[in-house]
Amino acid sequence: MVRGRGTLLRGAERVAVEAGDVAAFPAGTGVAHAFVADLGEELEFLSIGERNDNDVVVYPDSGKLLVASVADENGERRDRLGRLQEADYFDGEL
Repeated sequence: MVRGRGTLLRGAERVAVEAGDVAAFPAGTGVAHAFVADLGEELEFLSIGERNDNDVVVYPDSGKLLVASVADENGERRDRLGRLQEADYFDGEL
């Protein structure tokens, strides 16, 4: 944490955070996390991580899914964020 105070949401756990605190979120744990500026002041943090190709990120609270490294028509990386809708395997196929 660079500046301010707030709350770290880590799964069902709520942890008070303030400037100088450090938190790590290893991939693949299945535990969602978020920072909330809920104490009436701005909360500033530095986030360092990898941007791996073919990465998938799940946002369980909002039901969203981020799929990284989906190439656009020019072959450039373009992340896609949306919500999955359940469908039959052959839906939309020939």
